[in-house]
Amino acid sequence: MTATQLLASPPPLLSDAAPLFERVLLGIDFGTASLAAARWAMNNVTREAHAILVHVIPHRRSTGYEADELEPSRDDDPRRLLPTVVGGLGGFAATLRAASTKSLVRIGRPSEWLSTVADGVEASLVVLGRRADARRRRMGEPNVLERVARRSGSAVLVVPEGTTEPPGHIVAAVDESRFARSILRVARWLAWLHRCPLTVLHVVSPTEGAYDRVIRDPNNMRGRAAPRGDQATSLVATTASSAQVEVVVGDPAREVVAFASSFASPLLVIGQRGADHAPPGSLGSVARELLMRAPLPVIATSDSP
Repeated sequence: MTATQLLASPPPLLSDAAPLFERVLLGIDFGTASLAAARWAMNNVTREAHAILVHVIPHRRSTGYEADELEPSRDDDPRRLLPTVVGGLGGFAATLRAASTKSLVRIGRPSEWLSTVADGVEASLVVLGRRADARRRRMGEPNVLERVARRSGSAVLVVPEGTTEPPGHIVAAVDESRFARSILRVARWLAWLHRCPLTVLHVVSPTEGAYDRVIRDPNNMRGRAAPRGDQATSLVATTASSAQVEVVVGDPAREVVAFASSFASPLLVIGQRGADHAPPGSLGSVARELLMRAPLPVIATSDSP
Protein backbone atom coordinates (compact mmCIF):
# COMPACT_ATOMS: atom_id res chain seq x y z
CA MET A 1 0.00 0.00 0.00
CA THR A 2 1.55 3.26 -1.10
CA ALA A 3 0.60 6.87 -1.58
CA THR A 4 2.18 9.97 -3.02
CA GLN A 5 4.37 11.96 -0.66
CA LEU A 6 4.29 15.70 -1.33
CA LEU A 7 6.74 18.37 -0.30
CA ALA A 8 5.50 20.53 2.54
CA SER A 9 5.93 23.85 0.80
CA PRO A 10 4.49 26.91 2.55
CA PRO A 11 0.83 27.39 1.63
CA PRO A 12 0.06 30.77 0.04
CA LEU A 13 -0.80 33.65 2.37
CA LEU A 14 -0.01 31.62 5.50
CA SER A 15 2.81 32.08 7.98
CA ASP A 16 3.64 31.52 11.62
CA ALA A 17 1.99 34.87 12.34
CA ALA A 18 -1.25 33.87 10.63
CA PRO A 19 -2.51 30.55 12.05
CA LEU A 20 -4.98 28.62 9.97
CA PHE A 21 -7.24 28.20 13.01
CA GLU A 22 -7.46 31.65 14.60
CA ARG A 23 -10.33 31.07 17.06
CA VAL A 24 -10.43 27.72 18.84
CA LEU A 25 -12.97 26.25 21.21
CA LEU A 26 -11.50 23.87 23.80
CA GLY A 27 -14.01 21.49 25.36
CA ILE A 28 -12.89 21.02 28.97
CA ASP A 29 -14.48 18.52 31.37
CA PHE A 30 -11.43 18.52 33.69
CA GLY A 31 -10.66 14.91 32.84
CA THR A 32 -7.09 14.10 31.84
CA ALA A 33 -8.12 13.46 28.22
CA SER A 34 -9.68 16.90 27.65
CA LEU A 35 -6.90 18.78 29.45
CA ALA A 36 -4.17 16.95 27.55
CA ALA A 37 -6.01 17.42 24.23
CA ALA A 38 -6.32 21.16 24.79
CA ARG A 39 -2.64 21.50 25.63
CA TRP A 40 -1.55 19.30 22.71
CA ALA A 41 -3.72 21.24 20.26
CA MET A 42 -2.48 24.65 21.43
CA ASN A 43 1.13 23.50 21.17
CA ASN A 44 0.92 21.65 17.86
CA VAL A 45 -2.08 22.74 15.79
CA THR A 46 -3.38 26.13 16.87
CA ARG A 47 -0.28 28.03 17.94
CA GLU A 48 -1.02 31.55 19.21
CA ALA A 49 -4.74 31.21 18.46
CA HIS A 50 -7.51 32.85 20.48
CA ALA A 51 -8.78 30.10 22.80
CA ILE A 52 -12.29 29.84 24.24
CA LEU A 53 -12.39 27.28 27.07
CA VAL A 54 -15.86 25.86 27.63
CA HIS A 55 -17.02 23.63 30.47
CA VAL A 56 -20.60 22.37 30.52
CA ILE A 57 -21.99 21.25 33.86
CA PRO A 58 -24.22 18.31 32.92
CA HIS A 59 -27.80 18.69 34.08
CA ARG A 60 -30.49 16.52 32.56
CA ARG A 61 -33.37 18.69 33.72
CA SER A 62 -31.88 21.88 32.36
CA THR A 63 -33.04 23.27 29.06
CA GLY A 64 -29.82 25.30 29.08
CA TYR A 65 -28.39 28.13 31.12
CA GLU A 66 -25.75 30.67 30.40
CA ALA A 67 -24.12 29.96 33.72
CA ASP A 68 -21.95 33.06 33.83
CA GLU A 69 -25.14 35.14 34.07
CA LEU A 70 -26.50 33.22 37.08
CA GLU A 71 -25.70 32.95 40.77
CA PRO A 72 -25.47 29.74 42.83
CA SER A 73 -28.46 29.01 45.04
CA ARG A 74 -29.53 25.69 46.62
CA ASP A 75 -27.12 22.94 47.57
CA ASP A 76 -28.50 20.70 44.81
CA ASP A 77 -28.28 23.46 42.20
CA PRO A 78 -25.39 22.92 39.77
CA ARG A 79 -24.80 26.66 39.80
CA ARG A 80 -23.11 26.30 43.19
CA LEU A 81 -20.15 24.83 41.31
CA LEU A 82 -19.60 28.01 39.30
CA PRO A 83 -16.86 29.64 41.40
CA THR A 84 -14.78 26.46 41.46
CA VAL A 85 -15.25 25.75 37.74
CA VAL A 86 -14.51 29.30 36.64
CA GLY A 87 -11.39 29.37 38.78
CA GLY A 88 -10.23 26.02 37.40
CA LEU A 89 -10.73 27.12 33.80
CA GLY A 90 -8.87 30.36 34.39
CA GLY A 91 -5.94 28.62 36.03
CA PHE A 92 -5.62 26.10 33.21
CA ALA A 93 -6.02 28.81 30.55
CA ALA A 94 -3.03 30.65 32.00
CA THR A 95 -0.81 27.67 31.14
CA LEU A 96 -1.75 27.56 27.45
CA ARG A 97 0.17 28.97 24.51
CA ALA A 98 -2.56 31.28 23.26
CA ALA A 99 -2.94 34.80 21.91
CA SER A 100 -5.84 35.29 24.32
CA THR A 101 -8.16 33.15 26.42
CA LYS A 102 -11.78 33.32 27.49
CA SER A 103 -13.56 30.95 29.86
CA LEU A 104 -17.26 30.08 29.59
CA VAL A 105 -19.38 27.83 31.79
CA ARG A 106 -22.79 26.51 30.78
CA ILE A 107 -25.33 24.16 32.38
CA GLY A 108 -27.20 21.56 30.35
CA ARG A 109 -26.29 19.02 27.66
CA PRO A 110 -22.57 19.21 26.75
CA SER A 111 -23.01 18.43 23.05
CA GLU A 112 -25.67 21.11 22.58
CA TRP A 113 -23.73 23.81 24.38
CA LEU A 114 -20.36 23.02 22.81
CA SER A 115 -21.78 23.20 19.28
CA THR A 116 -23.92 26.26 20.10
CA VAL A 117 -20.99 28.18 21.57
CA ALA A 118 -18.69 27.13 18.73
CA ASP A 119 -21.10 28.53 16.17
CA GLY A 120 -21.80 31.62 18.28
CA VAL A 121 -18.14 32.63 18.58
CA GLU A 122 -17.44 31.51 14.99
CA ALA A 123 -14.75 29.08 16.12
CA SER A 124 -12.71 27.68 13.27
CA LEU A 125 -11.78 24.57 15.27
CA VAL A 126 -13.30 22.61 18.16
CA VAL A 127 -10.84 20.52 20.21
CA LEU A 128 -12.06 17.49 22.15
CA GLY A 129 -10.21 14.78 24.03
CA ARG A 130 -11.17 11.10 23.85
CA ARG A 131 -10.69 8.95 26.93
CA ALA A 132 -8.79 5.71 26.57
CA ASP A 133 -11.67 3.87 28.30
CA ALA A 134 -14.42 5.70 26.41
CA ARG A 135 -15.84 2.45 25.00
CA ARG A 136 -15.80 0.62 28.33
CA ARG A 137 -17.11 3.24 30.73
CA ARG A 138 -19.69 5.92 30.15
CA MET A 139 -19.63 9.16 32.07
CA GLY A 140 -22.12 11.95 31.45
CA GLU A 141 -23.80 12.36 28.07
CA PRO A 142 -22.90 9.57 25.62
CA ASN A 143 -21.58 10.25 22.11
CA VAL A 144 -20.57 13.84 22.81
CA LEU A 145 -17.76 13.66 20.22
CA GLU A 146 -20.06 12.50 17.46
CA ARG A 147 -22.84 14.94 18.29
CA VAL A 148 -20.55 17.95 18.43
CA ALA A 149 -18.89 17.01 15.14
CA ARG A 150 -22.30 16.58 13.51
CA ARG A 151 -23.90 19.76 14.84
CA SER A 152 -21.05 22.23 14.69
CA GLY A 153 -20.09 24.12 11.56
CA SER A 154 -16.45 24.18 12.71
CA ALA A 155 -13.64 21.77 11.98
CA VAL A 156 -13.20 19.26 14.82
CA LEU A 157 -9.96 17.88 16.28
CA VAL A 158 -10.20 14.75 18.43
CA VAL A 159 -7.06 13.82 20.38
CA PRO A 160 -6.92 10.33 21.96
CA GLU A 161 -5.75 10.16 25.54
CA GLY A 162 -2.04 9.41 25.72
CA THR A 163 -1.04 11.53 22.71
CA THR A 164 2.10 13.45 23.65
CA GLU A 165 4.46 13.71 20.68
CA PRO A 166 4.17 16.53 18.12
CA PRO A 167 3.09 15.52 14.62
CA GLY A 168 5.84 13.78 12.71
CA HIS A 169 3.85 12.95 9.58
CA ILE A 170 0.66 14.47 8.16
CA VAL A 171 -1.72 12.13 6.33
CA ALA A 172 -4.49 13.71 4.23
CA ALA A 173 -7.24 11.23 3.38
CA VAL A 174 -9.08 12.60 0.36
CA ASP A 175 -11.88 11.46 -1.89
CA GLU A 176 -13.87 13.13 -4.64
CA SER A 177 -16.03 15.14 -2.24
CA ARG A 178 -16.09 18.91 -1.93
CA PHE A 179 -14.01 18.59 1.26
CA ALA A 180 -10.84 17.64 -0.65
CA ARG A 181 -9.69 21.22 -1.06
CA SER A 182 -10.09 22.10 2.62
CA ILE A 183 -8.45 18.82 3.69
CA LEU A 184 -5.38 19.56 1.60
CA ARG A 185 -5.20 23.19 2.69
CA VAL A 186 -5.16 22.16 6.37
CA ALA A 187 -2.74 19.29 5.76
CA ARG A 188 -0.28 21.42 3.79
CA TRP A 189 -0.28 24.13 6.44
CA LEU A 190 0.35 21.62 9.24
CA ALA A 191 3.12 19.90 7.30
CA TRP A 192 4.74 23.26 6.68
CA LEU A 193 4.33 24.29 10.32
CA HIS A 194 6.07 21.16 11.58
CA ARG A 195 8.46 20.78 8.65
CA CYS A 196 7.34 17.18 8.34
CA PRO A 197 6.26 14.98 5.40
CA LEU A 198 2.77 15.15 3.96
CA THR A 199 1.18 12.08 2.40
CA VAL A 200 -2.06 12.15 0.41
CA LEU A 201 -4.09 8.95 0.47
CA HIS A 202 -7.22 7.97 -1.43
CA VAL A 203 -9.09 4.78 -0.57
CA VAL A 204 -11.71 3.30 -2.86
CA SER A 205 -14.22 0.95 -1.29
CA PRO A 206 -14.48 -2.32 -3.26
CA THR A 207 -18.26 -1.83 -3.32
CA GLU A 208 -18.14 1.79 -4.47
CA GLY A 209 -19.38 2.61 -7.95
CA ALA A 210 -18.95 0.53 -11.08
CA TYR A 211 -16.22 -2.11 -11.36
CA ASP A 212 -14.49 -0.25 -14.16
CA ARG A 213 -13.46 2.53 -11.75
CA VAL A 214 -10.44 0.53 -10.68
CA ILE A 215 -8.05 -1.91 -12.33
CA ARG A 216 -7.14 -4.67 -9.91
CA ASP A 217 -3.56 -5.84 -9.63
CA PRO A 218 -3.72 -9.66 -9.36
CA ASN A 219 -0.19 -9.74 -7.91
CA ASN A 220 -1.11 -7.54 -4.97
CA MET A 221 -2.84 -9.51 -2.25
CA ARG A 222 -3.72 -6.33 -0.31
CA GLY A 223 -5.89 -5.14 -3.17
CA ARG A 224 -3.97 -2.07 -4.33
CA ALA A 225 -5.42 -0.61 -7.47
CA ALA A 226 -4.11 1.53 -10.27
CA PRO A 227 -6.38 4.56 -10.84
CA ARG A 228 -8.17 5.15 -14.06
CA GLY A 229 -7.06 8.24 -15.95
CA ASP A 230 -10.09 10.38 -15.10
CA GLN A 231 -9.90 9.62 -11.40
CA ALA A 232 -6.15 10.20 -11.24
CA THR A 233 -6.47 13.47 -13.13
CA SER A 234 -9.10 14.69 -10.69
CA LEU A 235 -6.98 13.90 -7.64
CA VAL A 236 -3.81 15.38 -9.12
CA ALA A 237 -5.67 18.58 -9.97
CA THR A 238 -7.02 18.75 -6.43
CA THR A 239 -3.54 18.47 -4.90
CA ALA A 240 -2.20 21.13 -7.28
CA SER A 241 0.74 18.81 -7.87
CA SER A 242 2.18 16.92 -10.82
CA ALA A 243 2.88 13.93 -8.59
CA GLN A 244 1.29 10.60 -9.34
CA VAL A 245 -1.52 9.55 -7.05
CA GLU A 246 -1.96 5.92 -6.11
CA VAL A 247 -5.29 4.55 -4.96
CA VAL A 248 -5.86 1.82 -2.37
CA VAL A 249 -8.88 -0.48 -2.48
CA GLY A 250 -10.40 -1.64 0.78
CA ASP A 251 -12.49 -0.57 3.74
CA PRO A 252 -11.81 3.20 3.95
CA ALA A 253 -11.60 3.61 7.73
CA ARG A 254 -9.50 0.48 8.21
CA GLU A 255 -7.10 1.29 5.38
CA VAL A 256 -6.66 4.91 6.46
CA VAL A 257 -5.84 3.90 10.05
CA ALA A 258 -3.46 1.15 8.92
CA PHE A 259 -1.65 3.49 6.57
CA ALA A 260 -1.40 6.43 8.98
CA SER A 261 -0.29 4.18 11.83
CA SER A 262 2.72 3.05 9.81
CA PHE A 263 4.33 6.46 10.47
CA ALA A 264 5.72 7.83 13.72
CA SER A 265 3.47 10.41 15.42
CA PRO A 266 0.93 10.75 12.59
CA LEU A 267 -1.79 13.39 12.40
CA LEU A 268 -4.73 12.55 10.16
CA VAL A 269 -6.77 15.14 8.25
CA ILE A 270 -10.15 14.09 6.83
CA GLY A 271 -13.43 15.65 5.76
CA GLN A 272 -16.58 15.59 7.85
CA ARG A 273 -18.43 13.89 5.01
CA GLY A 274 -17.43 11.89 1.97
CA ALA A 275 -18.40 11.79 -1.66
CA ASP A 276 -21.78 10.15 -1.01
CA HIS A 277 -23.57 13.52 -0.89
CA ALA A 278 -24.56 13.28 2.77
CA PRO A 279 -26.62 16.34 3.73
CA PRO A 280 -25.17 19.23 5.75
CA GLY A 281 -25.55 18.69 9.47
CA SER A 282 -24.63 15.03 9.20
CA LEU A 283 -21.38 13.17 9.81
CA GLY A 284 -20.06 10.64 7.32
CA SER A 285 -19.72 7.04 8.46
CA VAL A 286 -15.96 6.97 7.79
CA ALA A 287 -15.42 10.28 9.59
CA ARG A 288 -17.44 9.01 12.54
CA GLU A 289 -15.42 5.81 12.75
CA LEU A 290 -12.11 7.67 12.62
CA LEU A 291 -13.09 10.35 15.13
CA MET A 292 -14.50 7.84 17.61
CA ARG A 293 -11.93 5.04 17.34
CA ALA A 294 -8.73 5.96 15.49
CA PRO A 295 -5.66 5.62 17.77
CA LEU A 296 -4.21 8.90 16.50
CA PRO A 297 -5.24 12.59 16.42
CA VAL A 298 -7.82 13.32 13.72
CA ILE A 299 -8.95 16.64 12.28
CA ALA A 300 -12.28 16.56 10.44
CA THR A 301 -12.42 19.69 8.32
CA SER A 302 -15.45 21.75 7.49
CA ASP A 303 -16.15 23.01 3.99
CA SER A 304 -14.22 26.24 4.47
CA PRO A 305 -11.62 26.12 7.28
